[in-house]
Amino acid sequence: MIAILAIARSTVTELRRQRLLLIPIIGVVLSLLALVGALLVGGSVDLADREAEQAAWAVGAGAGIGGGLYALIVGASLVARELSDGTMLMLAARPVGRWQIVLGRVLGAAVFIVATLVVTCAVYGLVASAVSGSFAPIDEPVQALWYAIPGVLLALCVGTAFSIQGRATAAIGSAVIVSAFAAGLAAYVDAWRTEGHLRSYMTDTARDTLTPNDPFVGPVSRAMVAVMPYGVLIGHAAQEGNDREYDSSRGAAPPGSDYDPDHITVGPGGSGGFATATPLPVPGETPSSDAAAFEGPSAADLRRFAQECADNDGGASCWYAVRDAWKQKSFPARPKLYDGWELLLAWLAIPFWVAVSILLLTRRRDLA
Repeated sequence: MIAILAIARSTVTELRRQRLLLIPIIGVVLSLLALVGALLVGGSVDLADREAEQAAWAVGAGAGIGGGLYALIVGASLVARELSDGTMLMLAARPVGRWQIVLGRVLGAAVFIVATLVVTCAVYGLVASAVSGSFAPIDEPVQALWYAIPGVLLALCVGTAFSIQGRATAAIGSAVIVSAFAAGLAAYVDAWRTEGHLRSYMTDTARDTLTPNDPFVGPVSRAMVAVMPYGVLIGHAAQEGNDREYDSSRGAAPPGSDYDPDHITVGPGGSGGFATATPLPVPGETPSSDAAAFEGPSAADLRRFAQECADNDGGASCWYAVRDAWKQKSFPARPKLYDGWELLLAWLAIPFWVAVSILLLTRRRDLA
């Protein structure tokens, strides 16, 4: 434990002296200017508390995103610089386990990055409170950061695993590219799972009109998202932000609500005369499946539009308002990437990548 803490302290000192620290400093200055500008827009500081809170929350969330990218870059250089400079040989020659080296480096970097982000968000809150003349937004940036910290830690640990390859530049590039791909892949997995959820409530006849729901690509993509769950953590943080904004502007959200603004159903006035955006039904709510509920399009028109939509890769949601396309009149809300055990697995991915880093460093024979 003493060795781990010593390595952690040296890591903190090293990060404080790195030129890379200039990047977040510049980002803080620019975001502070943006925050002040947002609060002073129109030449008045007499803002409603909710508007000041939203602005402060936004810069706090932005700090979390920037902190995640910074953590990824720092992690990708933690061990790589020591390997390329040869200082790792000196450290490995001492009676210190390689697992202690990794834990010490990750612990020191995590303390430094999280502490820096907390102080930064506290400054955001103080500035927002001073400029707006209200105490309401003072803790909003720190609250936003709270939901971003798991993503920051995951980025740090993923970057550390990539840093074992020995060259900082290559490690940073690889970590950024792979992490960006994994984060983007989450949107595809979310759509794939939603499609499977809807298909499970369709009649066999309606389901046979659809193309297969990627029986190979979908599960493989889901496995990658589970290993690098950036999308899970980002989705959870975004949902918390949406819930907070809903509560502050409209009161408490209705219990059990689950709205999907991307869900497509049919009715008058939309694309092709029929399509309109409609919320996904909540548990116990009956979908609008009777064509007689709409004025204008007939049941045949609705079915034809649904078939054309499905042929263009619209999926099961194209049949939402078509009578006899569903086995029942209501069905549970769609699953989310961050529901229950999904979020727990995302947290467990953090120690998983630390273990991967330890394993990779242990298998390096050039340090024996």
